[in-house]
Amino acid sequence: MDFLYTIIQLKRFGAGIEAVARAEKHLGDFPDFCLARGLFFMELIRSNPAKYVSELPKIEQSFLRCLALGEEPKRRSVCGSGTFLANYNLGVFYQVFGNAAGARRCFEAAVAQGYKPAAALLKKI
Repeated sequence: MDFLYTIIQLKRFGAGIEAVARAEKHLGDFPDFCLARGLFFMELIRSNPAKYVSELPKIEQSFLRCLALGEEPKRRSVCGSGTFLANYNLGVFYQVFGNAAGARRCFEAAVAQGYKPAAALLKKI
């Protein structure tokens, strides 16, 4: 997943779109990839909303996929990619787009899973 985080930092979004598409079939069942994919699409859209608005559903889909997969016991994985990190980022997505109920649900889940930064955003809803 380092390649996606590097692409985000370098703002090489064209290369990122291609990399995500290629990696999807091999890593689509790995919560770390799905988390990085969601974060990539968040930054892609922020970089040029008018150009990439059609990619917006991929953010929610990515984080929901993380939650559906859960934590990854078979491979070395980032702790929380299938639980609290996905809930937190999905909550941020919902909050930005005015879905207060969805944001609250996600932040509450992240807090229950021990992710303290979600508590601060929960207070803002």
